[in-house]
Amino acid sequence: MELHDKNLKEILSHSKLELPFPDFENRMLEKIQDYEAKRLQAEKNRFFSHVCFLVGIILGTVLTYLMNKDFDWSQITFLTKENYYFLTQIIYVVLIVLFADKLWKLSKSDIKNLFK
Repeated sequence: MELHDKNLKEILSHSKLELPFPDFENRMLEKIQDYEAKRLQAEKNRFFSHVCFLVGIILGTVLTYLMNKDFDWSQITFLTKENYYFLTQIIYVVLIVLFADKLWKLSKSDIKNLFK
């Protein structure tokens, strides 16, 4: 039994790794902790981007409705009420499509690959 233990100790003594720098382990642990903190922050930001997008859609719809409802059309002679409705709706739809595209890409992106 002692011979087996001696052989095992000898084999294990050859398996020791020499670290390239004295603080190598500490730096690797710091990198792992930084990566995890960034990953958690990215997931939190992804959630808030969805919330802000939905709030923006709701507020944009309400604001467009209120602006069109209380707007004095006698001040503008070159733009009719129907054209103004059309113009504001086109701008609103274009912005929704652009932001939805960005949000879709963010949702489909892999957070793990963002910080490499």
